[in-house]
Amino acid sequence: MINFRILGSLTIQEDNKEHDHSFLYGPKRLALFTYLLLARPRGYHRRDRLIAIFWPDMGQKNARNALSNLLYNIRDALGKEIIINRGMEEIAINRDLVWCDVIEFEEAMDKGQFQKAIDFYKGDMLQGLHVKKISNHFQDWLDRERARLRKRAADGYILLSDELEEEGNISYAVEMAAKAIQLIPLSQQHQSSYLKLLVRNGLNSNAVRAYDEYKLHLEKELGVQPPDDLQLLAKNLKKGYFSKQAQNEQDIAPENPQSFSPNKKSKASSAEENTRGANKISDQPPVKPTSKKMIFWPAGAIVAGIIILLIGFYTWSWQPNQQSAGIIGEGHTIAVLPFTYINAPDSIDYFSIGMTEEILTKLARVPDLSVISRTSVMQYLGQQKGIREIARELGVNAVVEGSVQRAGDDIRITAKLINARSGHNLWTKSYYRRMENILAVQSEVATHIADELEAELLPVERQYISDQRDVNEIAYHLYLRGKYLLDMNEPGNIVSAVEYFEESINIDSTFAPAYSELALAIQRLGRISRFNKNVTGVEGISIENASRLAMEASEKALSLDSTMVNAYLVQAIAYGYVYRNWEQSKNSFERALELNPSHSETLVEYGWHHLRMGDINEALIKMEKAVSVDPVSWAAHHGLGYTYYCDRKYENAITELETSLKLGSLYPNTKKYLSTARLKRSQQLFNKGREEEAIALIENASTMLNEIWGHNTGWKKTIISAAMGQRAETLKSFKNDSLPNPPRLYSSLMIGEIEVALQLIDQNLRFNHRVFIDPIFDSIRSDVRFKKLVETKLERKFDVL
Repeated sequence: MINFRILGSLTIQEDNKEHDHSFLYGPKRLALFTYLLLARPRGYHRRDRLIAIFWPDMGQKNARNALSNLLYNIRDALGKEIIINRGMEEIAINRDLVWCDVIEFEEAMDKGQFQKAIDFYKGDMLQGLHVKKISNHFQDWLDRERARLRKRAADGYILLSDELEEEGNISYAVEMAAKAIQLIPLSQQHQSSYLKLLVRNGLNSNAVRAYDEYKLHLEKELGVQPPDDLQLLAKNLKKGYFSKQAQNEQDIAPENPQSFSPNKKSKASSAEENTRGANKISDQPPVKPTSKKMIFWPAGAIVAGIIILLIGFYTWSWQPNQQSAGIIGEGHTIAVLPFTYINAPDSIDYFSIGMTEEILTKLARVPDLSVISRTSVMQYLGQQKGIREIARELGVNAVVEGSVQRAGDDIRITAKLINARSGHNLWTKSYYRRMENILAVQSEVATHIADELEAELLPVERQYISDQRDVNEIAYHLYLRGKYLLDMNEPGNIVSAVEYFEESINIDSTFAPAYSELALAIQRLGRISRFNKNVTGVEGISIENASRLAMEASEKALSLDSTMVNAYLVQAIAYGYVYRNWEQSKNSFERALELNPSHSETLVEYGWHHLRMGDINEALIKMEKAVSVDPVSWAAHHGLGYTYYCDRKYENAITELETSLKLGSLYPNTKKYLSTARLKRSQQLFNKGREEEAIALIENASTMLNEIWGHNTGWKKTIISAAMGQRAETLKSFKNDSLPNPPRLYSSLMIGEIEVALQLIDQNLRFNHRVFIDPIFDSIRSDVRFKKLVETKLERKFDVL
């Protein structure tokens, strides 16, 4: 285990032994290792993004070599297993092998273990580190992290102080609060907490001194005065509102808070809010005495005055400050809920639905965010569920909601960012714009939300979500109507969507999104026609002609705007699905995901691409990510289910394919894949002697298989015999002329009857490239005749995989 301490002094140990210090002498190596370990979202990082950060002025080839060399040095110093890969482009630090004080500090804070947390915090992260020839992005990230951790540490001191005060340990409570001031001397919220602690415990003269030091600091550093509420508190104290201090007051608050160091420890209890707010004290000043004799009030009057002040003070002191409810923790997952269109003119709210999707799409282009897709969030349109409930169902820790209102050519958009755990608003902003500026305001909203979540954006990534073009209102509304129909994914609606996109283009021939969506719509019609040319709306459309038209539209979209994700998706599908240019297909998929890492449809299609290439591991990564960002997408669950099936994880496959059907899968193959997964699982169960479970599984598949293979055809007896390995019984059932060819083929493959299988394959099987990995062909895949047959049918060699 590598022990990596970077809060305060830098140390690195392995198994409690001091490690070779040379690792700490390479600034860029140390910076890269820290960034890989701690940059959010924590986990895998793309090589091209690391290159842009650490070698911004170097050519692509040389930069990749430099990155490889630095990774080699890290492995050489810390062990070969310290760096892990996901595919060719993503790398991460193996966190199972690294203990880091930053991670431990934050986990302790999250758990409310404040004493433990502040014990870890020894100073700023990577103090004194300077790296040459590196982008400003890294230094900006490091500065933000230092400030964020410093604030969390100050929060920890204040919260620990609150616990100590409740336990009656006032001396140590004051010391801890003073530590917060030492860390962030200009912070109003921490200064307020410190002063209120002193006043609550009768340390008024110390509170006055602390206020004066704070006031002097603000004037010197910022040229401003303390906020009104603190000025009023100081005024009341200095006027002798407390005419005499408590007899047992001890001078335990320091003249200078920075001189304190903890000398006691207290067991922390539970987490509270990050801060306790500072609202205004009662604005009624104390009564001014008319003579010096009035100082000698009766004891009852003094007590009453103190009680009145404390009631007002506690009202001020204990109201939570929602503005400092806290930015959400690592691994930002966010859902953009359907915006509300106030007084919508249409029965179908195209405008706000489109607004929601555009903001969602722009946020999804931020690498640090995992954004739930449109399909999954639109189910909440018009529902009255609470934010926390929706967040739990979608598995997110932040939610965006908002409203849209139009008045002629003017629009008002209000957006809110909400902490899904607490339900508190983290940020709210209203935007007033002209209608032609709609694209720009969508970019503003997305950028502001990303900034509030402290997401890291390289300049080029900020450019991806920026869109300053004016747009023709009519063209934009036609485009939104087309998108709404296209998203319904029904042939007749897709045809209508094509018409809307074409009308939009006729009005504004420079509107790139309309070309991009037109390309996607045409391609979908072509793919539907390939499976069933009789579907209404696709008559006469061939996949080849549709691909040509889709490619033309996508190229036009990209010539106008090179950030159109769907245009790259169309090209990726066409290059692989129709033109068999696998390398170009891969490049287009990579570009689409570079622009939008959370694009569900691209993730699913890229997963199928990897399956065609025989790469099940990469396919699983893409399909699992698709389900995570689009949990109610039947297409994503369908793809993940088939991928599990190809990975021989039949129980997982059955679960995902059943989920796809429950979500309304439109793929005829979902039932077929589910049935095949059940057959393969039943074969496993028979081999383990679990006969009853195996037969029950086949019975569960009966309804679907009857739909596919027909009733009373004898398929069930044949399949059960084959799954049980009863070769003679299975071959005997082949004499049944009513037995369809599919169960005949499946059964022959299950018992390894190669001659029968080859004959049926040659005569009947419509090949696709998944034949290379489909488990149903395991018993025959190594046969030379099968290889030759497949290579002839698909014009592709087995050894290209």
